[in-house]
Formats: sequence, structure tokens, C-alpha cells
Amino acid sequence: DHVHVDMASAVLQVDQQDARAAAAAGEKVLLATGEFVPPVRSALVARVTGRVAKVLVDEGARVAAGQPMLTLETEYLKLDVARAEAEVARANAVLAEAESDYARKKELVGRQSVSPAAFERSQAAFEGAKASRLSAQAAFDLARQRLSDAVLTSPIDGVVLERKTDVGERLGEGTVAFVVVQTAPLKLRFRVPERYLGAVATGAQVRASVDPYPGE
Repeated sequence: DHVHVDMASAVLQVDQQDARAAAAAGEKVLLATGEFVPPVRSALVARVTGRVAKVLVDEGARVAAGQPMLTLETEYLKLDVARAEAEVARANAVLAEAESDYARKKELVGRQSVSPAAFERSQAAFEGAKASRLSAQAAFDLARQRLSDAVLTSPIDGVVLERKTDVGERLGEGTVAFVVVQTAPLKLRFRVPERYLGAVATGAQVRASVDPYPGE
């Protein structure tokens, strides 16, 4: 990438032709070589371990934030969800029965038709059933989240710089599957010799060119 600094007006010229024109006009021009740098570079790691079932993008592909990039095999994860859902249903049934028994014992103890000890056992069973219901729901939510995490998505709008996995490979904990970089905006990075730093000012215009896009 070519960067030309007009030290008189603090404007970067585009290419050698512009530099010669500026020099002919009596302006001092500095030619520098730099690079465009993505401000965000993201190494994507799957949240769950597993074997890759599908790779949906390749190197060079443009991706949007939230776009699926690969999926893991999900057969066992789906079984975990079904098992956890069944546990929630069972916990709901136990809770409903315990709540009904507690309500009945509470009414009877007020009439002194049941012993306080029996009432306390019913109350304890009711509280235990509520706790079991919460635990079962938490396990169900976790199983669903793990199933959702089997789809790896892009966190940013950008371009796939590297693809590091393929179908059938196992992604372990911390394994990087893709590297995605942001392409807009880009940062332009170049060096100015120390003796010219006094002529560079904040707010100066910068113009640069790259070989694939001459004149842009």
C-alpha cells in the first residue's frame, strides 16, 4: 500500500504520479509504505466440544454477525434435551401432587384433623418438589443451550481470514475453527521518519492507494 505525505499541507497523496505533481507544485512530499489493518480480529472457538457435521463458509467468504459458520453433530445433544424435558414433566407432576397434598393438609391442620407432624412432612415434601422442579428446569435450559451452541456463528460483520477445521474433525475445548476480521472500517498504519513528525498534525487528510484498485 502506497502512502504519500504532503508535508506542506499535511495531505497524503495517492501515488507516484500525484507525488511528482505535488513536487512540481513546490510541495514537499513524503512517500511511505504501509498496510491496512482490520480493527477487529476474532478467533472463533466452539462453546461445546464435538465432531464437525457441516462447514458452511470457506476462506475469503463475507459473513454477517450471527451468520452460522459450522454445525457440530447433535444427535447426543438432542437426546440430552429430550431426557431433560422428560425430567421437567416428571418434576411438574410430582410438584402438582405435593402442592395438592400440602393444601389439603394445611386445611385439615387448621381443623385439628391432622397431626402437626403430618402437616410438616407434607410441607417439606412440597418445598422439596419445588426445588426439584427448579433443578429440572435448569438442566433442561442448559441442554437446550448446548444444542444451540452446536451452531458456531460469526460475532461480527467481516471476512473469513482463516478456516482451520473440516467435516469430521473433532473440536476440543479452545480449538480455533475460524479467524474472522472486520473489513469496514479499516485502519491505515504506516511510519513517518522522526524528522518529519513536527509537520504532521491531527485532522490532516490522508490519501492512500492499493495496487488492486488503482486510482481509488
